[in-house]
Amino acid sequence: MILLLGGTCDSRALAELLAKKGASVLLSAATEYGESLASGVTGIETRSGRLTSIELELLALERGIRCILDATHPYAAQASKSAIECTRRLGIAYIRYERAKTQCGGFSEALRFDSAAQAADFLSCSEGNVLLTTGSNTLEEFTAKVEPERLYARVLPTSGVIGKCEALGIKPSRIIGMQGPFSESMNRELIRSYNISFIVTKDAGAEGGTAEKLGAAKAEGIKAVIINRPQMEYGRICSTIECAAQAAIEAIAAM
Repeated sequence: MILLLGGTCDSRALAELLAKKGASVLLSAATEYGESLASGVTGIETRSGRLTSIELELLALERGIRCILDATHPYAAQASKSAIECTRRLGIAYIRYERAKTQCGGFSEALRFDSAAQAADFLSCSEGNVLLTTGSNTLEEFTAKVEPERLYARVLPTSGVIGKCEALGIKPSRIIGMQGPFSESMNRELIRSYNISFIVTKDAGAEGGTAEKLGAAKAEGIKAVIINRPQMEYGRICSTIECAAQAAIEAIAAM
């Protein structure tokens, strides 16, 4: 059986392809929302809930996992680290599906930082409204250093996330509860509507809409603040859905 770690649109596509190829798949997502993205995919099992390293290993042993296909978000470094350690301890295969990084295409106003904290430090010394599109996990980094009245947070419209924004001092009028994907034109409209000077994004690749954000920033003449991906030694990496699915199937066949 293949343990597919996911919770994004990528993992749904992988699950569909693996099922079509006749593979036995258990998709594990950290959240119920992530699990719901795979709803309707026939021929696979799903579960949700964050796993510690020990819990991941026990799950792999219990279900007879022979390959972990890691399709977690590019910024879910701890989940990937746990998966790599688990496969090494159990002697099973590990395959990483990694979205291609975004090319800035000569956009001189795209500024890269190695962490949300570094990006927040930069923004704290600047002026102008900031559109955060990095999700809810890094909100604390920005609210701790940037005045809340400068921040607009575009986040998933779930009660937990909205509540977190409010608890951190972001007023309801500055919480943009929306679920993507977002086109360049929609990003441009938000930039104009809220008089944005900086748009903050992760390098989430084409699937994460990074190009549309950079395109909107360039068209509107504002700066894009990009948080670089964590540096990880994954081992075998596949950058396409087809490659990752085939690699996982071949890894099982070789065991």
